Amino acid sequence: MRKPKRALRLRLWDILRAIEIARRAVADLTLDEFQSDDIRRSAAERCVEIISEASRHIPPQLQAEFEHVPWRQIASIGNILRHGYDIVDAEIIWKLTQVELSALEEAVRQILSEVEEE
Repeated sequence: MRKPKRALRLRLWDILRAIEIARRAVADLTLDEFQSDDIRRSAAERCVEIISEASRHIPPQLQAEFEHVPWRQIASIGNILRHGYDIVDAEIIWKLTQVELSALEEAVRQILSEVEEE
């Protein structure tokens, strides 16, 4: 059985790795190119799903330290990707990976530094 701190640390690293991969999946694509590239779109969506799931395991007290991060929406998007896969808007995923993951990445890096100091 894993220690809770180790599990949290691994999940934080999962988020950071998924952010990196999602960004690489869309980095050089316009929105139109992204919408028509099934493989890269699927890769980005899967990364967002991983981010969503891993974020659910960040304790509320740590989430509260970063109120500017939309934790509830991050957790919820995974449900949309899993259960509403047929209505996922490529533009939302594209914008998310291009712009909106920065605040989450910053928060996760700070949480990770706190966890690793313990």
